[in-house]
Amino acid sequence: MSNTTAKPKTLREFFKTHKWCKGAFAVNAEGTEVDARSDSAVAWCADGALMRMYHNSEYPEKYQTLCAVTHRMFGYGVIGTNENLGIVAILRAADKAGI
Repeated sequence: MSNTTAKPKTLREFFKTHKWCKGAFAVNAEGTEVDARSDSAVAWCADGALMRMYHNSEYPEKYQTLCAVTHRMFGYGVIGTNENLGIVAILRAADKAGI
């Protein structure tokens, strides 16, 4: 994300302007897995998006909060929800968690 772009405040905002993926925290234009904070990343899973959005000190709390909600709602953690149920389920849980 460039400095001229407003930082998304929620996962829903993030995924309005960024692509979603599964099977990797983030991928580049060729579909190769890259670090979620890499400038070459073009798509992210839910966990990778949290890594991208939040500073290291904020990430663990946001991840744990979302994980608790996805587990309660769907019986999976964040990664399991992302991989098995997809972006719609992730966004429902993120909205409920306020993330």
